[in-house]
Amino acid sequence: SVLAVLVGPQTVACDRRIKGNGSLPQRLSQVVRSGDTVARLGGDEFLVILEGIGSEDDLDPILSRLHAAVCG
Repeated sequence: SVLAVLVGPQTVACDRRIKGNGSLPQRLSQVVRSGDTVARLGGDEFLVILEGIGSEDDLDPILSRLHAAVCG
C-alpha cells in the first residue's frame, strides 16, 4: 500500500529547535527508501510518499529516520 506523510515544523514535534531548512530536502531524501518520493509543498513543508508499506512494523523505522532528519 501507499502512505503519504506530511513533514515540516508544524507537523513534527521536536524536543529542540528544528535544523535549518537549507539542507532539509536532502536530509529527507537520504532517509527514505529508493522507491519513495519527497516533494516540497512550499516553504518548509514536504510530502513524503511511502510505497509498499505492509504494516506498522514497516513504517516505524522510516518515521523514526524522518523525525531524526527534521529534528536532528
